[in-house]
Amino acid sequence: MSRVAAITGTISPVLLAALLSSAALAHNGPPAAISDDGVDIAIRMAWDGRYRTGHFTEVAASWLATQGGEFSFALDDGESTVTRHAVARKHQPQHVALAFMPAPGRAPTARLTLPGGRVVERVLDVHAVNGGIGIVVDAAGPIGSDEVAASSDTLPITRQGYDSVGQIMIDTAALTRMSQPQLNALEAYLADCGTIVLAGAGGKGLRDSMASITGCGGRTLYLDGEARPGDQRLPLPGGQQLRPLLPDVESHRVSALSVAFVAFFVTLLLAAAAPRRRWPLVAVVLLGTAGVPMAARTTGAPTAIASWAEKDAGDRSARFSMRIRKLPVLTDSMDDIELPLPVGVGLPRGGPAGLQVEVGADGMAQTLRVGGRTPRPITVDFDFTGTFPVSPTLQLAQNATAQPVIRHAGQQDSPPSWLVWDDRIHAIPSLHPGATWTPDPASTDVLPDGALRSLLRTRNTGPALLIPTLPLDPAQTGAGSLTNGWLLVRYPEDLS
Repeated sequence: MSRVAAITGTISPVLLAALLSSAALAHNGPPAAISDDGVDIAIRMAWDGRYRTGHFTEVAASWLATQGGEFSFALDDGESTVTRHAVARKHQPQHVALAFMPAPGRAPTARLTLPGGRVVERVLDVHAVNGGIGIVVDAAGPIGSDEVAASSDTLPITRQGYDSVGQIMIDTAALTRMSQPQLNALEAYLADCGTIVLAGAGGKGLRDSMASITGCGGRTLYLDGEARPGDQRLPLPGGQQLRPLLPDVESHRVSALSVAFVAFFVTLLLAAAAPRRRWPLVAVVLLGTAGVPMAARTTGAPTAIASWAEKDAGDRSARFSMRIRKLPVLTDSMDDIELPLPVGVGLPRGGPAGLQVEVGADGMAQTLRVGGRTPRPITVDFDFTGTFPVSPTLQLAQNATAQPVIRHAGQQDSPPSWLVWDDRIHAIPSLHPGATWTPDPASTDVLPDGALRSLLRTRNTGPALLIPTLPLDPAQTGAGSLTNGWLLVRYPEDLS
């Protein structure tokens, strides 16, 4: 049988990554691709290879550069545009990738602007899945000879029908439209180590039944949580809004460098005053040689991270944004930055032209590599966005007198946090496991930082908890808590 897998209905936009490095991810099968005078634009399914860690889609452009210079690759989903800038080297193969999650009712547009101004543009739409994802180009039909668009009516009715299928993706609502033989074949495929991606919020009973199937290691990946009708979530704070939360950049080598430069200029003056003596000239050469690498190292600075996440009470995932600031070295070498982030979060957005950015994943760790050549030391900001599982341990309830009560359900002492209640902010002390806390007048109007008030955005939106960590679930994300992050948990007005 030909390689067949299907998706029907609409995929809910659960995880939006900003940029990614395809080398760090696992893909099954070749992507479908389209070409325009040597430029290939491909789209494919990808994930980090762990159980229930999420799903996203990679759009990549590849070509052989006929001229060098800056280029850009943008993805516009109708609401926002993500762009990556880089520099192409003449006569060298080029590859650039973005990650996205298809949004209901919209087909994203991929736009590659080559050096010299030539633009290659494609309208993309998910149509069929099997290792790669079929593309609809300007609604002309699916592209890719090894991928067949299939509806639920054409899915196999026997286990043998899935023999050549590496993975299958299907909207959970389509499960209710499948015949019993089709369901039996799908369940047998999953029990035989198959991988199925369940997208959407429909067909909950069949979805749970499918997820309970166990075999020799078959995996079920969830794409939960379609947007609720009337959901008016505020947009996450952008990178510029997170800037006030970044600490001042400090360099621990400035003093040593200052001493070296003072000694350099003193010996330079001595050499000028005594031109016939060799030792001042030798000292000038030695100090100058030592000062150059020291100056290069000083252009680096401790990584500064500001992260922000928001979730509604009861949700298992939080929307996440982060800004990272780093001063890159002025060489072509790559500087590693260890990030306690979920593996597969992808490349960040941001960075000037000429800066190289890579992301690598090794087990449960992720590394951001930054390098390039800039005319002067500069502050580079990167923005990450996404949606990740979180497990906050502080819980908000209401007592018999309609007063807020905080209960700590974790296994370790909680960090000092804040309660937003009736447009007032109350400081919550560190709580022991199982402890409860109720605010009193002495705790009112205490802010962790004045810059946070503009980020809270809780006026007229009900009570909220502000927790100074991002409690990522290591089992699902490969990362622990970000102690330099903030998690805002919103609650409804009526807690009863």
